Amino acid sequence: MGIASAVAAVWLGLMLLGVFLMVGCAALGLLGRSRIAAVAGLLLALITAYLFEPWTAFSFEPSNNPDFQALEAAFVWQAWCWMFVVMAVVAGAVRAFWRRRAVADNVQSEADALLPAATAVR
Repeated sequence: MGIASAVAAVWLGLMLLGVFLMVGCAALGLLGRSRIAAVAGLLLALITAYLFEPWTAFSFEPSNNPDFQALEAAFVWQAWCWMFVVMAVVAGAVRAFWRRRAVADNVQSEADALLPAATAVR
């Protein structure tokens, strides 16, 4: 493996780290409705998109170097994973922000419905 292949392997490792961090943020956004995790996941999605440009994995020409072909295959696999994780991050952000407001409005409307009954008893 040459120096270029080693640099590409490190680059793919960094991309995989970003994908794993986004998975954690997506899980916290979806399951825990954490707004901080949702925003962090969206920022990670933007940073990984800017640094690694995963959409380029679907349009490049295959290399003749067998070592580099394995790295290209890994890049395509990670690009697919990145795409699905970004969808999960967006869904987590929508759930963290949109659902919380709907629940708060529902609680407030129930409190308003009970308020006239409480004042009529006095």
